[in-house]
Amino acid sequence: MFVYNWNMGIEYKTDCPIRAVLKVLGGKWPLLVLSKLEGSMRFSAIKREIPEISEKMLIETLKQLTENKLVTRKDFKSIPPHVEYKITDKGTKAMEAIPLMREALKS
Repeated sequence: MFVYNWNMGIEYKTDCPIRAVLKVLGGKWPLLVLSKLEGSMRFSAIKREIPEISEKMLIETLKQLTENKLVTRKDFKSIPPHVEYKITDKGTKAMEAIPLMREALKS
């Protein structure tokens, strides 16, 4: 997982599982977006739940979460456009780890 380098301290390998998790869930928005998804939600409903996120960042975050299979995107192919997002089982499992991490940090 990691190698101790006497000159530089701890050095994480490129295949480190921590890097993989941070690549998917790191940053300001992914966990917050996942936590706000309840059932199927349209983009505008998610945006209302997180007013401080810009539309551009919400689009990018939802795209990232969809690519990593934490969220599904359903396009109803209608006019006006109707797209809904829903958390997947994988996304729900990822969110289940949050209370465990919070509890560990209390000690």
